[in-house]
Amino acid sequence: MKKCGRFVCLICILTMMLSGCGMEEAGAGSAQAEDIPLLDPVNDSQAWEAAVRRTLYDAKVYSATVFPYTEEYSFPKDVILDRFAAYPGETVKKGSVLAYADNSALEEDIKKKEEQILQMEEAFEEYRREAVEALYEPQLQAEYLLGIVENLKKQKPEEYLPESGSTWGTNLPESGSTSGTNLPESGSTSGTGLPESGSVSGGDAAGGDREKNPEYLEWRELYLQYEGDYRILAHNNTIAQTQLEQRTELYELDHTYALKQLEKLKEELRKGILTSSMSGSVVAARDVGRGDYINEKDKVIAIGDPERKLLKSQYINKATAAKARDIYAMIDGRRLEIVYQPMDAEEYTRLSSLKETIYSTFELAEAAEDVSVGDFGVVVVINDLRENVLSVPRSAVHTDVSGTFVYVMEGEGSRAVSVTTGMSDGVYTEILEGIQEGDRVLASEAMKPGNGRYTVEKGSFHSSFQGSGYLVYPSSERMLNPITYGTVFFGEYTTALYEHVEKGDVIAKVRVQADEVALRRNTLRLERLQQRLAVLEQENKEENEKIIEARKKEIEELQELIREMEADYGTTQIRASRSGIVIGLRDYRSEDILAANAELVEIADENTCYVVLENTNRLLQYGNPVTVSYIGKDGLPGSTTGMAANLSQTGTGSGLQTEYSMILLPSQAVGNMAAGLPDRNGWIMRVSFQVEASIREMDQVLVVPREAVWEAGGQTYVLVEEDGVVSARSFIAGGYDASYYWVVDGLTEGMKLCLK
Repeated sequence: MKKCGRFVCLICILTMMLSGCGMEEAGAGSAQAEDIPLLDPVNDSQAWEAAVRRTLYDAKVYSATVFPYTEEYSFPKDVILDRFAAYPGETVKKGSVLAYADNSALEEDIKKKEEQILQMEEAFEEYRREAVEALYEPQLQAEYLLGIVENLKKQKPEEYLPESGSTWGTNLPESGSTSGTNLPESGSTSGTGLPESGSVSGGDAAGGDREKNPEYLEWRELYLQYEGDYRILAHNNTIAQTQLEQRTELYELDHTYALKQLEKLKEELRKGILTSSMSGSVVAARDVGRGDYINEKDKVIAIGDPERKLLKSQYINKATAAKARDIYAMIDGRRLEIVYQPMDAEEYTRLSSLKETIYSTFELAEAAEDVSVGDFGVVVVINDLRENVLSVPRSAVHTDVSGTFVYVMEGEGSRAVSVTTGMSDGVYTEILEGIQEGDRVLASEAMKPGNGRYTVEKGSFHSSFQGSGYLVYPSSERMLNPITYGTVFFGEYTTALYEHVEKGDVIAKVRVQADEVALRRNTLRLERLQQRLAVLEQENKEENEKIIEARKKEIEELQELIREMEADYGTTQIRASRSGIVIGLRDYRSEDILAANAELVEIADENTCYVVLENTNRLLQYGNPVTVSYIGKDGLPGSTTGMAANLSQTGTGSGLQTEYSMILLPSQAVGNMAAGLPDRNGWIMRVSFQVEASIREMDQVLVVPREAVWEAGGQTYVLVEEDGVVSARSFIAGGYDASYYWVVDGLTEGMKLCLK
């Protein structure tokens, strides 16, 4: 039965050889029906091929690009955008402002709250000062009375006459005087030890028929007088002090609450100012403008660190990366070790649900100063590898119920030989035992060399990009007429469209007709205020202090107003408020009247000028240099080198992805480029500029012509001639264009290849 099966296979193969049938007819009733045919077969195939040693790869190559480490930023609350403070390609430092929300209403609330707090502080300070001043004299008087009372207590005479006379009265103070009373020192406020309820007897009144001491009666009358005055004054002082303390406590509560409200408003203001937490460059910005609503979850801008390079490739799942025998990157012919960064499962699910393209991220495991952001590369995943193993074409290997075998040529015939196989790359199969190197085996197809030869050498490999775009000035400022007082007549512009101006340069000449009536009215008012102030200061009365301060402030404000009026009346030139390129001039004729805040010119920031063009295929990557061609203001063609300044869809989240590329232009070229434009529409110049770039560049890589390459089942092979012997050899291809493949691994410089 075994011999019969092999005989049938042999007949089929011989029939195929004689009739020229393709692989679809080969191995009928056997495993050959699953063989992968060559995509670029040679019709006049050989009938046999020798078993030789070669390297077999089970590998896959993923295209990749070098990106900077990137952080994306969003406002911590829903906002209305006011403006960006930084633009793609611009360098920023940690803490730099990136964007502002429209905080005008919030700023007004803060201003009002600050004014309210200031008024609160001033009002309380005035009250406190007046209250303290009102308490000062009564407290001194109370201390004075307390001193008298304390001394009187010490000099209290006997209530009844003793058998001998007393001299108490000689030590009493004269009315309104404290002389000779041994009063306590100033500052004492002690009221302890005073008799209660006005009593001065210190005991019961029982004295029987004893005669009252006249000195005691005189002392008692004096004591009650001072003690009563003291109690009344001390009580009033206590009430006033308590009122001051209560008012202070209430003020402190209100003041603390107001400060908390102010801090809360300022915190809300800070939430409307987006700042960077790292130093780097702006690599993406959301396609929004002034007045657009932005949700707190929306990413607004991204900052990249060009010193920290990452590699992003087509998606490679975690299991593939973990099982790989080897995984590395190839950039400009150099192998770089990389570290796989697994994606969070939730993030993968989220992106999948949104049907977004998913990418894998790798960190470079070694210093790569010669690698630049925007460089093209590939990630090579080696699933399996067999080096220098004996192998035969996969089409030569057959399997039936008895096992695996090949047909080995012997003279004019062949015989079936059992073999043990190993790895297969889809084109060739490893032979572990059964045949020897050099044995010729029957194969349904084989690669046939032509007469041409090619020597493998290093070269450059790239694709070309071409597109057209238009100028965009996202950062510009409209200059308004700064003259407030008088009638302003336009003279002439001293600048022109697309000219560069520095801050302070004269951009227009004007004539101002003074309002002499208003100036004279304010001058007379100033003189009267100064006269009134002089009178108040001569009177030198304390009650005039507040009025004097108010008059001084009023005079200062009026003097400032007069200075502004006189300065405006003397103005003949209007100067630029910023440096940049003039992209707009309002149409005025000589002697036209300019209203206050009338728009004059628009000045754009030359450092943030872009040519914008479609990048739907994501061919241009951040950092790619490009050549921009234009017609200059002299009508002659010119060109300049720009840089792709925003990340493609590969490098950012969905909120910052765009299908266009922003080409940052050198500031010195902007004026000449813009001046040649025949048309403009606001701040967007919708005129084509031609953009050309070399993309997906690889330098110093081995290249082989397509005429030397056979491709089958995702594998690439060439025929190598060594010492007159031709054999097929597989290699890992990084990519190809219309003429060449470039080599990742498997071939060496100087090899001689056979063309088809």
